[in-house]
Parts: sequence; C-alpha cells; structure tokens
Amino acid sequence: MLADNIHYGRYDPISDFYNFPNYDTALQTNFNSAQVNALAQYQTWKINQLSEQIKQLFGL
Repeated sequence: MLADNIHYGRYDPISDFYNFPNYDTALQTNFNSAQVNALAQYQTWKINQLSEQIKQLFGL
C-alpha cells in the first residue's frame, strides 16, 4: 500500500520516499511517478486543510 511505503520509507535512505515530503530539491530531482503523485496528493490535502485560512489571506 502506498501509504505504508511512504510512512516507513520516510526514514529509509534507500527508499523512494526517504524524507517525504521534504525532499532535497537540490539533490533529489529525478522523481518517479509514485513520488510525483504522492507529492501532488499531499499538496491537495494540505490546501484543503488550510482552505479557510487561504481564503482569509486573499480576502475571499
């Protein structure tokens, strides 16, 4: 399951999800599709969680 791979892989230096979502943007640039999709879903979740604060910030 992807969630388990991310959860346990965050702390495994040989995992695709090592240090997820805080990838080193200078060194980790060749992402595979699972990494890209996980990052996109994570950002979607964060935006949904913070939607009210974002609306207030932009006066919406």
